[in-house]
This record gives sequence, structure tokens and C-alpha cells, in this order.
Amino acid sequence: MVVISQNLIDIQSTISIFEKYCQHAQEIVTRVLFEKSLTLKRNHKDFRLDMRPLLPPGFEWDFETAFDLVSREVIAQIRGEPWKR
Repeated sequence: MVVISQNLIDIQSTISIFEKYCQHAQEIVTRVLFEKSLTLKRNHKDFRLDMRPLLPPGFEWDFETAFDLVSREVIAQIRGEPWKR
């Protein structure tokens, strides 16, 4: 969340790199597929706990806040139509 909220990452460049990676791997990952997959993982305990070991001790982090921020600021910028839930 800090990386996005403090503009420490160029989201457009990151998406461009992701798209090039997908092209190289001959994978098609649309916004619909990304949103659907992420939403389905949202309720899995292991997925929700994946970040905790990567964070420094004492760092406060809320999964729902992070999920909403990434969905709004990053995933929404992937090409294609949004997933119709």
C-alpha cells in the first residue's frame, strides 16, 4: 500500500512489463481473468496470509484495504473490460 500511495512505483510501466511477460510466455491475461482470479482467491486463508512473512516486524497491514487499493489503482488499468460479478 505504501508503494502505491506514495507513488514509489510506476503502475503503467509495471503493467507494460506484465503485458510483455504475458506475450513472451504466450499467455493471455485479460482484466476479466485477473479480476476474477483475484476475487476468487480473496476468501482463501492462505492467500490472505501470504504477505505477512514479507513485511517487517510491527508493520501494520490490512488485507481488505490493500486488496481494494490494488484493485482500484492497478488492476483497473489492465486493458480490457472489467469482470461483471
